[in-house]
Parts: sequence; C-alpha cells; structure tokens
Amino acid sequence: MVESVEVLRDALSDNDEKTRANAAGALGNLIRNGGKLAPIMADCMVPETLMQVVLEDKEVSPQRISLFSLGTMSVYASCRQSILNGTNPSINELFRKLKEGDKRSDDTIQKYITRLKQKLNHPLSDS
Repeated sequence: MVESVEVLRDALSDNDEKTRANAAGALGNLIRNGGKLAPIMADCMVPETLMQVVLEDKEVSPQRISLFSLGTMSVYASCRQSILNGTNPSINELFRKLKEGDKRSDDTIQKYITRLKQKLNHPLSDS
C-alpha cells in the first residue's frame, strides 16, 4: 500500500493539472472512511505535499482539492501531527498566505480553509 500512496503523492507534481487534482482527491478518498492509511500517509509526507500544492500550484483545481483532502486527513492523529508540526510549509504559513494572497478571493478555498480549521479544533477520530 505504501507504493500506491507514494505514486499518488508523486502525481501531485505531474505536469497535467487534472492528474494533480485527481491525485489529491484520490489521497483524500483513501482516508475518508477510516484512518488505517493515516500513518502511511504521514510517513510518506502526504500532508506536507498537499500543503505545498495549495500554496504553489498555479491552477486552482489542485489547490482546492488538496485543501479539502487536508481537512479529511486532519481528523487522524498521525496526519494531524504532520499538518500541525510541518515546517515546509507550516500550517500557520499556509493560513497566512491564503488569507493575504490572491487566493483570498476564491470562495471555495476560503470555505475549505474554514473546514480545515474546524477539523483541527475537533477531537481526533478513533480510527
């Protein structure tokens, strides 16, 4: 399973916008209904990679889907720890840049930022 997660993580830097967006969505879907893959995703640096997509991708679709997937992952301890303790970028840097940058006018991104913040403030999921 590690190899599958790594392939999807690596696809986040593909040249094709749809491939990047689909990879971000697939990573979120893999963890949506249970946290069995959360430790693998944290070990493979998926949350940090998704945060980089949100900040650095030139297209809005991969940014939005990556942000949504971060919210999905944030309910599991290992992924939440990666999100909160990441340094490149840090979650505070992510929130600051999204608040101050050109993405602040994107309603969907703002909605997903609010969702991520809410999930980070709620108790962790049991599984």
